Amino acid sequence: MKNIIRLTAIGVLIVSHTTMANAVGCSTVFPDEHCAGWSQNNYTCTCVTCASGYCHDGKSKKVSYAGETYNLYDTCTTTACSGSGGSGGADVLCNSATNPCRYQSITLNGQLYCRLKDSTAGCKQGDNIAGATFFSKYCEDYYGVSTGGKYGCYVFACKNGYEPNSGFTDCVAPDKCAQGYYKAGATCQPCPKLDDVAGKTAGTGATAITECYIPSGSAFSDDIGDWKYTSDCYYSN
Repeated sequence: MKNIIRLTAIGVLIVSHTTMANAVGCSTVFPDEHCAGWSQNNYTCTCVTCASGYCHDGKSKKVSYAGETYNLYDTCTTTACSGSGGSGGADVLCNSATNPCRYQSITLNGQLYCRLKDSTAGCKQGDNIAGATFFSKYCEDYYGVSTGGKYGCYVFACKNGYEPNSGFTDCVAPDKCAQGYYKAGATCQPCPKLDDVAGKTAGTGATAITECYIPSGSAFSDDIGDWKYTSDCYYSN
């Protein structure tokens, strides 16, 4: 969100309305991830293809860029291209130490599941799902195995404001929003920001946008001059 503001002579922020800011491209937010091909859904970035000499390690990360939180799935490393990763088979369970995943992975009921190497066609996508594919708890050569039908369709990435349910079958709104987010209907939304200054909340579990604020000491500039907040400035409807 980006605030449209009006300033008085003493520099008080008055919120009049908000507009949606566009998400920045994944290659800009994650310039050092050695990714040759991206899939992006708002603030969720999935590396589909690693650069030459790099392989997926099935890990993820979050970064803050221009006041927004971006999620990256399937990071690429050189070490993921080698290792002891087991021969496995139709009855050999995936294991992070002896039979690990090279691509996407989930942990369900304490058991590691690896993505199948084959096509993901037919894996249902729900309205709030950013990524879903076929996984198996049985692995061979760093991938889940499809023999014997021992696999299922699971979620590995959700749209902004949602998270996988306990069974990784759909994306749902979390019971409590993270710090810097507030509950809007059934989802968690990031607090509005002023230019590159992200709005904050006092803690987790904010239930209204009015719990968001621009922190004291935050600075910004406009055509009139430079400004700094001398106290926390809360959002008002």
